[in-house]
Amino acid sequence: MKGLAGLSQGLLIEDRQLVLPWRCATGKARTVLGLEDQRSSKHTLVWRGLECLGGLKCDLQCTFLPKEQDSLVMELRLMEFVVPGNDNDPANAVYSRVKTHLVEYLGKASLEYEGEEGNLRSFSEWESEEVLVVWKILGLGPNDSCRGELWCKPLPDDYLKLTLPA
Repeated sequence: MKGLAGLSQGLLIEDRQLVLPWRCATGKARTVLGLEDQRSSKHTLVWRGLECLGGLKCDLQCTFLPKEQDSLVMELRLMEFVVPGNDNDPANAVYSRVKTHLVEYLGKASLEYEGEEGNLRSFSEWESEEVLVVWKILGLGPNDSCRGELWCKPLPDDYLKLTLPA
């Protein structure tokens, strides 16, 4: 299903015709997507080359956070996506190309900022009662890059800290 409503239950991995459901555990994610390509931490799994969000070829990083009612149980709350591209493409060009695609897929963004002011870079957000989608440019200068975020609501109190570059 197209649009934000299509993300309320999880992310459709289009090339596999499978839904990665929100709030699942790491074992369920592996059942749906297979063994991860990379495990950057105990609670972060990465799969490369998946098709989602209306045909975007993405690398998907899934972050499992403590359940609100039981901090010992970890559940999928954040999916970050990177659209691999040509290393020669400037981040602004990648941002614009993918943003145009996301507008076609998700509809008009609910919040946008285009430009550079200190560390604040271009970003677009789409929000519903169930999910938050963010597409943004990270970094400054020649090392900048683009990254997307898919959040399951309610957002954790420290959600902004979870997506800052290390």
